[in-house]
Amino acid sequence: MEGIPLDEVTTSMTINPPATVLFAMYCAAADIKGVPLTKIGGTIQNDMLKEFIAQKTFMCPPEPSVKLISDTVEFRHKICSALEHYQHQRLSFREAGSTAVQELAFSLSATESNMWKT
Repeated sequence: MEGIPLDEVTTSMTINPPATVLFAMYCAAADIKGVPLTKIGGTIQNDMLKEFIAQKTFMCPPEPSVKLISDTVEFRHKICSALEHYQHQRLSFREAGSTAVQELAFSLSATESNMWKT
């Protein structure tokens, strides 16, 4: 992160399961550089549940996954207000074989799980 002005750039962390860990490392890098966490910007694709549904991958069981997602959203909301906490990723549902209606239903379900359980 040397030479990157974290308070002047935005970063897209499109990496679902490890998003919480990557976000923590990003916050630590900002802290070490003396950049207030209220000044870091970007987006986190923080949706492990999408991985279960569309990618058939499994990092953590669903309950701990929801806890990590919710904790990340809460921390971001309280501390890192310039950072978007969720990036919709619907294409994977369609690529996994869902219909357009199923794609929308899965997306809305995952969004509710991520956004409203904090």
